[in-house]
Amino acid sequence: MRIGIQLECQEAIDWETARRVARAADELGFDSLWCSDHVYSQRAEPDRASTDPFLLLAVLAAETRRITLGTLVTAVCFRPPSIVGRMAAHLDALSGGRFVLGIGAGWGEAEHLAYGLPFPPPGERLSRLEEAVRLLRALWQGGPVDFEGEHYSLAGAYSHPRPLRGEVPLLVGGSGRRTMRIAARHAHEWNVVALTLDEWAEQD
Repeated sequence: MRIGIQLECQEAIDWETARRVARAADELGFDSLWCSDHVYSQRAEPDRASTDPFLLLAVLAAETRRITLGTLVTAVCFRPPSIVGRMAAHLDALSGGRFVLGIGAGWGEAEHLAYGLPFPPPGERLSRLEEAVRLLRALWQGGPVDFEGEHYSLAGAYSHPRPLRGEVPLLVGGSGRRTMRIAARHAHEWNVVALTLDEWAEQD
């Protein structure tokens, strides 16, 4: 069994606390450390301090030596996937090949709308997710990369740096059947909240 821990970046965690937690987790033998990605608190406190997970993970990459680092998970509509791909490749380099990119369709309508981010219906968000993971895996091959999808495109794009392991491992998060199919086709890992057998049977 491998045990990881998660930092809820949107719940007023400060930089020094995050550093201490990461160093301790690394030294104590935890397998992984994950940072959530929300633009504000999920506890009905939108003015609570929130930390960007990608910036925090860059700091934690320098504070640790062994532990796997990742996002759990970033919503596909928060940032263009081409930019996420570049950020992930840099984090992979900074961490010496220890970064995992967790990505999902997103679910928090209020935080999307508060920051002027698109929040299309579930079907479109899932289409964006599948297209995004295809784009990411193409981009990480180096370049020049051309990609033409319904929602995203690349025209002669490069990934600098190239991921140390050929590509950054992808984790897809979500519990619906379509999300599971996307994870099975394109991801290295899948994340889901705990569900009972009856709840599993009701997944669409």
